[in-house]
Amino acid sequence: MAHIQPVTLWIAGTTQTANVFQLRLINDDLATFAQLYYQLGSEIQPPDQPEPSVTWLQDGNLTCTGQAYQDWSHEPDANEWIYEWAAAQLNLTIVTP
Repeated sequence: MAHIQPVTLWIAGTTQTANVFQLRLINDDLATFAQLYYQLGSEIQPPDQPEPSVTWLQDGNLTCTGQAYQDWSHEPDANEWIYEWAAAQLNLTIVTP
């Protein structure tokens, strides 16, 4: 999970703010493409709980193909690279918490 600059989402007639981004690999042919599942959520720190709580607000799929897939497969820190790539596709900015 990565923290992102807050973005406003329109969900069921109301605005919600997402500040976290999660990415999972759902399919990879190990040669030419990968399908990714993403979620955008709102993370809060309840005062009476030791761990933050996340409410997932929006989700979807991305497909990484072509040169992007080749770049990812040769990247030494592949997890960081794919998060940055996916964030760029969704017009999100990853931040350090």
